[in-house]
Amino acid sequence: MTVRRRKTTHTTTVAHEVTVIRNPPTSDKEASCVECAGQARMVTLAEAVHMANINSRGIFRLIEEERIHFLEMPNGEVFICPASLLKQSAKRRLSDNR
Repeated sequence: MTVRRRKTTHTTTVAHEVTVIRNPPTSDKEASCVECAGQARMVTLAEAVHMANINSRGIFRLIEEERIHFLEMPNGEVFICPASLLKQSAKRRLSDNR
């Protein structure tokens, strides 16, 4: 009777990502996020798309579902709370890895 052994190797990869926004804050982007209960530098739609790595339609979907905090200016421009955006982005990445 012959016994065969099988060798198995498991590899685990851990990645960390840091997003740095280097634009100097301007007064129109400084706003208090009521949901986060703190002063936050709100980001533009273009910055949010870059930070979360999803398209603008995906950002608006998150806004419509009330999953991220935002501020709409009288001229129609939208500013997004980066804390809530990054939280949703991290949740999405975790669910994609499963």
